[in-house]
Amino acid sequence: MEIAGCGFISVDLNEVGNYLVQQDYCELFPTMWSALEGYVAKDKWKERGCENLQNMLYGFMGVADRCAVFVDELVKVGVISTLVPVLYKLDHKDSKAYDLINPILGVLQNSIRINNSHRHIYRQEKAVPVLEGFMDTSNMELKTDSLLILAYIVEEEDNKHLGDKGVVGFLVNLLKSAINTKKHVAYLMSGAYSALELLDGLNHLAVNDENKLAIDKEAGIPVIVRMLQKEFTVEEQKLAAEGLWNLAFIESIRQNMLKRGVVQGKEVLMLCLPILSVKNVDIMHNCIHNGS
Repeated sequence: MEIAGCGFISVDLNEVGNYLVQQDYCELFPTMWSALEGYVAKDKWKERGCENLQNMLYGFMGVADRCAVFVDELVKVGVISTLVPVLYKLDHKDSKAYDLINPILGVLQNSIRINNSHRHIYRQEKAVPVLEGFMDTSNMELKTDSLLILAYIVEEEDNKHLGDKGVVGFLVNLLKSAINTKKHVAYLMSGAYSALELLDGLNHLAVNDENKLAIDKEAGIPVIVRMLQKEFTVEEQKLAAEGLWNLAFIESIRQNMLKRGVVQGKEVLMLCLPILSVKNVDIMHNCIHNGS
């Protein structure tokens, strides 16, 4: 997740993140949180200190979106283990509380996307129940952030439960909106969601076979195929190729791909192979046609 309207700033956030780690910037968080936790508990949202806390979290969110070293440091100083329990104390229907929930979810989402080796901390702090509680909200930004975090931290059996909530179609539609913009970004309220992170979320949900079928049913495959084209970045193409490869292991999806002409012989296969570093075109050809 990015902050809408900030895309014009040309900054290497990975470089910024490494610098902040060297300066021990993240270690300011425990001190600030200890000083302000009482204000948060008493709903004193407009106090200057709370605004500073929100600003720090927005900063964390932006840098965590690009720098794995910075994410590791956030985990090390206890940012993730502190923020998840806070969500249980806040009423997401309260617009004032949402001013704090928004950057918290942004930090959690970007951190898990950049480095999902920390997913056990989210589960340990019981992030799944509270995030699932946000899924029925009418706030689309809150719903999207929660869904994208859940896609990384739920177990395979929970994945189907998410799919039952209609979230696959929701993500497919967002992805479709994103790839139809010049910068491949979908905008919701104050949040901006790249095609890359939306497809990454879909790919994680597709660990479950029921969700693979849901992606096909929601017409997600033509959207993913389009992301193989030259107008998309190498990173976007790679993620699209991985997604198609994964989906093609379902027999009915393979047949639908062929029937609809989504996969047209070696033309699309040749687009995928360099991205996936597969040396023999027949390997993917067999995957699509024979399920090998």
